[in-house]
Amino acid sequence: MGHRKQEVTDIPWTKPGMGWMKLNVDGSYDATVGTGGIGAILRNSSGEVIFSACDSIDE
Repeated sequence: MGHRKQEVTDIPWTKPGMGWMKLNVDGSYDATVGTGGIGAILRNSSGEVIFSACDSIDE
C-alpha cells in the first residue's frame, strides 16, 4: 500500500437547532495491525450530552 499524507481539518462543533439533537460519530482502523476504534456522542440543542459510546475494533 502507498503512503498518504494525513490531512487534519479543524471544524468547530455547532449546536443543532432548538428541539433537535445532533449525533457525531467517528472511527478509524489500522489494517496493518488489525485494530481500531469507534465512538459516538449525542447532544441536545443546549449542547448537553445525552448519550456517548466508544468501542475498540479487533480483527
